[in-house]
Amino acid sequence: MNNRRTSIAGNRVAINPGHFLSAARFRKEQFSLVRTEIEMLAKEETDLMKIAAAAALFISHLECRTLPRESLGSAAVLARLVNEMPEDLIADALQLLNA
Repeated sequence: MNNRRTSIAGNRVAINPGHFLSAARFRKEQFSLVRTEIEMLAKEETDLMKIAAAAALFISHLECRTLPRESLGSAAVLARLVNEMPEDLIADALQLLNA
């Protein structure tokens, strides 16, 4: 009889209880993988926020007159990107950087 039994509902077949346990185990492993991925993304976000804060601090201390001419374009792009960030995000990033 193949280790299966037909349920009262008709066409539905229930596999042995070990099958349900393995499905539960599978879901638990999937949740664990998702949790690990979320934790990794949260750490990456924190790292990127620290970089943004360091860039903001760097820009705030720059003097255009003292920059080499070759770096003015890069500094302008960096300044524009930092200025486009929401204020609350910059504040949170600066707190992370302990600045």
